[in-house]
Amino acid sequence: MVGNGPTAVTIIAQQHGDEMETSDSAINLVRTLSNGSAESRSIRAAMKVIIVPRVNVDGFDGKRADGTPLTNAAGTQVPPWRENWDPRFTTNPLPAFYARGRGYDINRYHAFRPECPLDNPNYPNFTTVAGVLGAGSVLLELRGGIGTKAGGYIQKIGFHASLASVRELAKDPTLAAFAPELADVLVVPANGVGPSPGPGEAITDGYVPSLIEEADDQHLGN
Repeated sequence: MVGNGPTAVTIIAQQHGDEMETSDSAINLVRTLSNGSAESRSIRAAMKVIIVPRVNVDGFDGKRADGTPLTNAAGTQVPPWRENWDPRFTTNPLPAFYARGRGYDINRYHAFRPECPLDNPNYPNFTTVAGVLGAGSVLLELRGGIGTKAGGYIQKIGFHASLASVRELAKDPTLAAFAPELADVLVVPANGVGPSPGPGEAITDGYVPSLIEEADDQHLGN
């Protein structure tokens, strides 16, 4: 934790165990907020910034507590995993975003209203609600696989985006001066063509039915 101000904010990185780059972003943020600059002192006076550089340790390590490797449902060793390790769920029905015998996808749990079936895929079974569901949050999703400099770019983007968020929260924790409509402007790239919504992610058997854990090995950063 950095700072002792009245406003608390939590920054977590590497929700997916195989997305390592933003752990470095978080560590650099700790260094910056801990330095002696006037801005950092001002932020520390206004906020308590709790930073977890690697929240999905299970997925990153890819090992059980006894040191044996984690494996997927087919018995194949696939470290590191995207999900955390939670082997309790081995039969149907599985909670939303769980992989059988493996764990759940942490960064899918960012909806704001746990009592709403549109936001909470586990509704009305609140006993399976996990990670940060019900809290206001911003998910910064970064993708690598764009060349040898990708890791460095991702680290810088994660650092600057996190620092910018902390700066604004230190000024006004309600963010009342910002209009949500600005998000629609930010996602339009330089060519003026907006993003395609795609087919969506249907939930089948408790999780998104794909081989994303094995096939998406270039999906770096979180």
